[in-house]
Amino acid sequence: MRYQASVDVEYAPGQPLGDESRRALALGIERELEGSKRITVIDLALTFRHAAVLTVEATLAGVDTDDLTNPLHALTCLDTALDGVLLRAGLFEEFDVARKRLTASAA
Repeated sequence: MRYQASVDVEYAPGQPLGDESRRALALGIERELEGSKRITVIDLALTFRHAAVLTVEATLAGVDTDDLTNPLHALTCLDTALDGVLLRAGLFEEFDVARKRLTASAA
């Protein structure tokens, strides 16, 4: 089954990240999801919907039928991957990760 997951997180500096930084974050998130969690990333997009809010949207599917079993599991995997990539990139403190807006549904 496929699931749509989305994480909105405020970027503290108030200026959108550059294209290169967004691409690096997207690649890191995709590698994190596909590498260790037995998840296939169908679609992944990082956009700024507002001047200072980064939206990470993904359509995810499990490699096998029992790998990704519900929308909450998909959302947890995406959120954990985002946090890990932000930590490794040294950007964790620049985002308000305590007040994220999380959504998930069947795709």
